[in-house]
Amino acid sequence: MQGSNTYQILIDPAVSPDSVPRRFQVPAGASLEDVANALDLIFHADSQCDAVLLMAADQMAGVVTRARFRTLVSPSGPHRGERPVGAGDGASLAGPPVDYEVFTYRCQRCGKVVYRMEADVPAPACEESGHGAMDREA
Repeated sequence: MQGSNTYQILIDPAVSPDSVPRRFQVPAGASLEDVANALDLIFHADSQCDAVLLMAADQMAGVVTRARFRTLVSPSGPHRGERPVGAGDGASLAGPPVDYEVFTYRCQRCGKVVYRMEADVPAPACEESGHGAMDREA
């Protein structure tokens, strides 16, 4: 199992986890490349999402902000000239991921959101007392 240090490059230490209403849960062993690709999908699909609390195998890794993520993957960012996060050896084919899909769950009572890379687990429960299981969005 990979620890949360695997994703440390993605974490924005300036943001408190308590201030982030969206979580991104990744399974044990998820590669940095897969997590970075999934974050790219999340930030592109949800314009209201400025940050996610990254949970790696139920352990808090930290907060990934849209701004920090963009500086890591942008060719004009501070790491220009380097391969972007998740680039691996450059041998990957372009296109949507074939190993996973990002699933979105939302609490109908308070609007909190959880993103997941796996669907074969029960729907997450909202952190708010009494709110129950979240609904999966299409």
